[in-house]
Amino acid sequence: MEIRNTETIGGRIRELREASGIGQKELAAEFFLSNKSVISAYERETRTLPIDVLLKYSERFQVSTDWILKGVDEVHVNTLQEAGVEEIEKLYSNLKSAEVRAVAVAQLKALALLDR
Repeated sequence: MEIRNTETIGGRIRELREASGIGQKELAAEFFLSNKSVISAYERETRTLPIDVLLKYSERFQVSTDWILKGVDEVHVNTLQEAGVEEIEKLYSNLKSAEVRAVAVAQLKALALLDR
């Protein structure tokens, strides 16, 4: 994961979303927004990012609001990766069957091989 465009608020929030592999439609649903065009408008800066949504971005992607707004307090890609690891751990811990857990581990290993 690489954060590329950090020149604007819209660029920063777009890069956070893309680096995390989340689509606009999925993020809109997670933020309880009407549709993906709202996320697109924030990213293109044709619509002002409201404070409540700013806070949702900050919490969801584990970055400071200062970084989103001003690009200060350099964001670390490790933070994004840690958020992904936490999500995987949470999903894995919710699996009840040992067989299903074994399949999950096998799938992650297969993905790691594909990503080389």
